[in-house]
Amino acid sequence: MTIAKQHGFTLIELVVAMSISAIVVGFMVMFLVTPVQSYLAQARRAELVGSADRVANNMAADLRLTMFGNVRYTSSGTTEVLEITSPAPLGPIAYLCDSGTQTVQRYSNYTPDANFSNRDSDADLRVAGARVGLLAQDVSACQINYTATNPLHDRLVGLQMQLTRNGETMTVFRQLPLRN
Repeated sequence: MTIAKQHGFTLIELVVAMSISAIVVGFMVMFLVTPVQSYLAQARRAELVGSADRVANNMAADLRLTMFGNVRYTSSGTTEVLEITSPAPLGPIAYLCDSGTQTVQRYSNYTPDANFSNRDSDADLRVAGARVGLLAQDVSACQINYTATNPLHDRLVGLQMQLTRNGETMTVFRQLPLRN
């Protein structure tokens, strides 16, 4: 009777193979983590820039419909409000940048008020019957620069926003022209 020789792995061979596999997988993970993190960071930055562009593009489009003198600005606490009073088909339009709630909202189709300083909050604009559209979130700081003192020189509205998400902060500044 002949005894057949058994073929298989020894425990030592199995442990060596698992150790080598673990080392190879470890190197693969090291080479893949950095590009994935870079991609995610770039995607976050693109979303922040997209939010800032959405605000600036909407505001620029509405400012193109108006003339100098039909723009009013007020600030109170953490809010800044830019109101555009002349677009006839739309009625007044207001942009409220609130760093307290970290949002920029667009209000339209509401009843205008002669004393604009009464309309410096979300609640004031909603009571006037405004339709509200959220344009941006994650706005940690916002500054609107507009002075209505000299129509020959003050033809720009400056919009500076600081957006923060997941520890990453981006500051965007845009100048928006007004017609005379």
